Parts: sequence; C-alpha cells; structure tokens
Amino acid sequence: MHWKFIRRVLKTGQEVPSWVPYFKKIVYALSFLALFFIIIQSGLRWKIPDVLVVVVTVLDYIVFMSYCADAGLNFYFTFPKRLYIRKYWLDILVLIPLILTITSPRAGIGFIIVRHVIILIQAFTRTRKFSNLLRNVRLNTAQIVALSFLATILLGTILLTFPSATTDGQGTPFVDALFTATSATCVTGLIVQDTPVYFTTFGQMIILTLIQLGGLGIMMYSAFFALLFGKFTLGQKQLVQEMMDEDKNILTMITYIFKMTIAVECVGAFLLFLRWIFQFKHLGKTLYLSVFHSISAFCNAGFSLFSNSLENYASDPVVNSVVMLLIGLGGIGFIVVYEVTHRLQHRQSRLSTHTKLVLVMSAILIISGFLLFFFIDFLLLILCSRILRCRINVTS
Repeated sequence: MHWKFIRRVLKTGQEVPSWVPYFKKIVYALSFLALFFIIIQSGLRWKIPDVLVVVVTVLDYIVFMSYCADAGLNFYFTFPKRLYIRKYWLDILVLIPLILTITSPRAGIGFIIVRHVIILIQAFTRTRKFSNLLRNVRLNTAQIVALSFLATILLGTILLTFPSATTDGQGTPFVDALFTATSATCVTGLIVQDTPVYFTTFGQMIILTLIQLGGLGIMMYSAFFALLFGKFTLGQKQLVQEMMDEDKNILTMITYIFKMTIAVECVGAFLLFLRWIFQFKHLGKTLYLSVFHSISAFCNAGFSLFSNSLENYASDPVVNSVVMLLIGLGGIGFIVVYEVTHRLQHRQSRLSTHTKLVLVMSAILIISGFLLFFFIDFLLLILCSRILRCRINVTS
C-alpha cells in the first residue's frame, strides 16, 4: 500500500508543504553565513580561533547536506518530472559540489553559494517590488550600459584587493586593482603588474572572468541574466534590441552568441592544449594556460600568463595560427559571424551592409598592415646590410 501511494504521488504530483519554504530560507541563511567565513578566511586571510574553525567546517558540511536535501525536495515536488531539468537546471550541478566537497569542502561550498545566490536573484526579479523598481528607475540604454560596466569594474576591483589575490598576501593596492579591473573589463590589455608573477590563481581567475564579461559584452551577459532570472517583457526585449542595434530575433541572437563563444573558446583551448602538453607535461597547468589564453585571445584582451606574453612562440605556427584565428573571430563581432555562418548554410540569404563593411575593412587593414610590416622589415634588412658593407669597405 505504501509503494502504491508513493507511485501515485510521483505520477500526480503533490502540493508543497508549508515547512518547505522555511527550510529553504534556513538553507540560504546558512549559505550566506558560510560565504561570510569564506571571505574572512580565504579572501581576507584573517585568522580565526580554533573553535570557530571547527564550527566553520561543520557548517560547510551542513550546507552541503542541506543543499542535497533542497535539490531532492525540488525533484520530489516537481510535476511532471520531465520539467525538472528545465525548471531546476541549477540542481543538476550537484555533481560538481559533490566531487569538490569530497576533495575540498570549501570549493564545493563555493558552488553551492553561487547556486543559492542565483536562485535568490531569480526569485527577487520576479516579484512585484522588482517590477515597480524598474518602472521607477528611468534610465536610457547608454546609462544602463555605463552602470553595468561600472558595477562590474568596482566588483572586480574589490576582489583584486583581497590578500588571496596576490602572491605576497598583501592584496593589490586600490589604484592598481582599479586599473587592472578596468583594463580587463574593457579588454585593453594594459597592465601595471606582471599577471603570472604578481597575481595568484584566484586573482588570475578574477581577471579572466572580467575579460570574458567585457569581451562578451556587458549588454550580452545582462541580457543572458535577464533570460536566466525571468521572462523577457516587451520593454526588456526592446531595450536589449536597442543595445544590439539589430532587428533580428533577439532571443535567437543571444542564444547563438553564447553557444558560439563557448564553442570557439573550447576549440581554441583544445588546440593550444595539444601544443603545450608536450612542453609543460602537466595536465592541470596546461589546461589552465590553454583556457586562459583562448578566452583572452577571443576577447582581444591581450592578457597573458607568460611574463613576456607570447614572445617565446614568435615562430610557432600552431600557437600563432590558433591565436590569430581567435583574435580575428572575436574582432569582427558576433553579428558578422552569425550572418556569415547563416549565409554558408542558406545560400539564398544575403549579407547586410554592416557585415560586408566589417569584412572588407578587416581584410584591408590586416593585409595592408601585413604588407607594411613585411616591406619595412625587408627595407630595414637591406639598409642594414648596405651600412655593414660600407663599414667593411671603409675599414679595409
């Protein structure tokens, strides 16, 4: 009788008990408490009493177990079950915290906290208060983009000032952190500190995240999170469409941009990995270097994990070819790549004036720049050889 009841519940669904929302609030509160201790211990590197160390360790495991229970409740009360992945896709990431918690509990808790923060933001953006807030805030497109950049840069600056972001454990000075965060977000490639020497892996990951956000575009990841946190309203669609300055299906374009970004960067990282695995012979280090340089190249960021950038690979055909292709694809823009690939798939489609102009001007600039550098080097070589001959004749 018991199994028949369970089978019927799984088929028909069941109303969520009143205690479940309270349980979720407790889980979120514990997660933010764990986040506080992560910032204190890992970020600021403050020493806490041994008793608190034990409490924090127990708290980490409680958060992980409550996370598993929360994911299980989501699955149990979802009807029909096939909608579970679509509705609670963040719970599928349970395998990552599970693996990381076994090896490093603090790393697993980090994933759990990210998941809870996203869920809370998602829940808040669907409330009436958030809708009223959007109505009261009257900002044009340029102001929204500027504020998005400013918020991203300030957040990156704060994280780079953490002691755990630098190898000396002192943290980056505010001005240097602000410059680095601005350069990474705006993908300029200018640095005031040697990235691989001065910053730890934590600091380098912050820079890489800023590069990805800046290269992908504040507008794009803002639109992506709008899709992630809730449904687009007509006003939101018009806003994003105005930011992109395109008349195409905005949802299709956003999906294509993210798929293309992931695909291109993964292929670039794989090719660089195949080249560098024979040099470094360390799987984790090679993979990290490959991913970092692939994202940096595709976003045209100019950051490198080598102190002399890619000077050691000046005559390397593999590294040069991969990096050049990544820079080229990222430089011409997503809309151009979208139209070109669509044109290759559908012979009847036509390229827009924007795409034709970008392709023609990019080809002219690249070819003319190549010829200019080539002939200048060639002429300098001839000039130097003649000067050397004159000196030999004079001395003789």
